[in-house]
Formats: sequence, structure tokens, C-alpha cells
Amino acid sequence: MKNVGKCVAFALILLLLLNLITISFFPIDSFKRFGILNSYRYEVVSEEDDLVDVLVLGDSLVYSSYSPMEAWNSCGITSFDCAEPAQVIQGAYKYLKVAIEKEHPKLVVMEPNVVFRDIKKRKLTNMIWTALPEFFPISRYHDMWKKYGFEREKAIESVNKGYTSISKSVPLRKWKKNPALQAKRWETIPEGNLDYLEKIMQLCDDYGAKLIFVSFPTRTSWYAAKHNSTEKIAKQYGIEFVDLNEKNLGIDWKKETRDGGHHLNNAGAKKVSVYLAEYLTEKENLPDHRHDAKYEKWRIAYEKYERNLKKS
Repeated sequence: MKNVGKCVAFALILLLLLNLITISFFPIDSFKRFGILNSYRYEVVSEEDDLVDVLVLGDSLVYSSYSPMEAWNSCGITSFDCAEPAQVIQGAYKYLKVAIEKEHPKLVVMEPNVVFRDIKKRKLTNMIWTALPEFFPISRYHDMWKKYGFEREKAIESVNKGYTSISKSVPLRKWKKNPALQAKRWETIPEGNLDYLEKIMQLCDDYGAKLIFVSFPTRTSWYAAKHNSTEKIAKQYGIEFVDLNEKNLGIDWKKETRDGGHHLNNAGAKKVSVYLAEYLTEKENLPDHRHDAKYEKWRIAYEKYERNLKKS
């Protein structure tokens, strides 16, 4: 029993020390604005005010499919993935409230998967996903030690802008038909989710941003019923809807997915990011900031991003 007690005491002391140490790994700007709790969720607050033109809301399909740095290199647009694992529409609204007030973007892109996710069924999942970085931010900001000390202010700025870089390849083994070409079906929308969609729309209107639905390529979590219901909602509310599962992006599902067709790897994400950047630039007349001195940090971030890709 004494040994058990010692083990428990050691574990508690270790957790306490880790918690104290990890306070210094919080983004400084995030700490100033929001305190400790929830700061990990709003990574975008480490960016300078009013420099991000496009905010992208959604779940893991967003941060595995869309790389803001690839969009920057292709078209010079500034964007940020405001995405969370299994994000629900209520969480998307909360994240947008923080991000839109800080950045005043021209566009808000939303992955429509969040419209169909039921917060009641996802409550436990979301608690598990958020608990670790909530109390141990080192799990998210683990590379800040590399630039600790005098350069800490620089270290808080995101290089990937919310994107999760993974180069490994796990091929899709069973091909699924294009979801938009399947028989007509309809996905159920959980009670209250459309109310939050209207709140998001109102928030966009209040800040002069345009809301667009964009479904990102996947062979497992997007299908006809979601496509059809999203199309119906988009028409009902006057929201533009772009289904990238319908587009010929040249994705090789045997090489450019990290987990057998659910999420893309870096190679697949680059194709998606370049396509979407070009589409949004042309359709929405977004400015090219690559030669603007005010965006020097974005150029530096891309150089770091590119070096990291070569190492992976």
C-alpha cells in the first residue's frame, strides 16, 4: 500500500509540475486576451490584427486538407484554419466570434460537416479531445522551446496557420463512388443547428464577411445525403456551396491520403489548397499580399513551413 501511495503522490506532483511549466508555453497574446482557459483553441489570436482575409471553420477535414501556407505561396492570400477535431457548429460559432473580431476577414469558409454533427452525441468526444491541451498546452505548443527566451514573442506565431502537416501515405483500398452522383438521400440536421448557422450568418453580416460552404475531399465521411442536404440549406439561406468532392483535383487516393481515404496528407492537401486559393482569388477578388511589406512575417512563415516539409 505504501508503494501505491508513493506512486500516486509522485504522479500528482509530476502533473502539478507539468501544469506549472506549461503555462509558459501559452501564446502570449492569447494569454493577455483570454487568460489560460480555452486559449489553446484560439490559435488565430497569435496572429497580428486584421491581416487574415479568410477564416476556415470545420473539423479535421479542414486542418488536414487546407494549408494556408500553400494558398499563400500560390496566390498570396492570407488564411487561417480555425478548425478543431470533430468540431460542432456551436464550437464553430464560438471560435468565429473570437477570430472575426480580431481579424475582420473578407471571407468565412465553413466545412458543412459541422451542420450535421450532434453536440449531444459528441459531448464526451469533444471533452476528451479538448481536455489535454486545455490543461497541458505543451501538447499543442510543443515546439516553442526551440525559440524560448528572448525570441518567445516570435515563437507564438503559427507557421502552419492551423494546418496539421503529415506526409505519411496510407492508400485507399476500397474505392467509393463520387458522393454527388449517388441516389437522392437527405441527411438529418440535429435540432438547434440551423439556429447556430443563422448566428454564424449574422456574425458574418455584422463584420462584413461573406460566408461560403466548402466540403473538403474525403472518401469516408462525406456522402450523397450530406451533399444534397447542404445544397438545400445553401439555396434556402443564399450561401454559396462548393463541393470539392465533385471537382477533378487530381488527387491520387493511393498515395495522397494519410489514413486510407479519410484525410489527405501533405501532397493531397497541396492540390486542394492551390485549387481553393485560385478559386477564391478569382471569384472573390482577394488581394495578393506577397509583395506587401506589411506581410513580411507571412513570407518568413512560408520559408519555415517549406523547410519543415522537406524534413518530414
